[in-house]
Amino acid sequence: MNKYNLSKRQAVNELSTFYSFLAGFLIALVIGSIILLIQDKNPIDTFSLMFKLSIGSVNSLSSSLNKATPLILAGLGIAIINTVKLWNIGAEGQIFMGAIAVNLFYINLNLSNPTIFILVLLLSAFIGGAFCILIPALAKVLFGVNEIITTLLTNYIVIG
Repeated sequence: MNKYNLSKRQAVNELSTFYSFLAGFLIALVIGSIILLIQDKNPIDTFSLMFKLSIGSVNSLSSSLNKATPLILAGLGIAIINTVKLWNIGAEGQIFMGAIAVNLFYINLNLSNPTIFILVLLLSAFIGGAFCILIPALAKVLFGVNEIITTLLTNYIVIG
């Protein structure tokens, strides 16, 4: 018989989370350095250039945050939906649909108050992303269709 018993941890050590992150980071650095050395590149120069171009100045930090914000928001949305044991592979399509809705409202709407204009644009992005997930949600509720398939296929429809 098996003498090991798998069970869920009763208490999670916060340092173990940090150490697992640190181990993953170091493994990534070692593997990246090996790949760079195989290509006859200096890993220290390459990693320092990556660091400098990503957060080395105010402009580069602003650019990095500008590109990371949609990904962070998509990750938060996925984390929320995963708490109810559902899958949503369609975050990219929802971002695209929100961007399409913002562009349509931005081009066709002319408001003089910039605060209301920004709020309308944010609301239109929300409605666009919500509309994109509406079809897979209805397919799941009404017909029992797997949400992984429908959200993934909705991505291709929206992006196409």
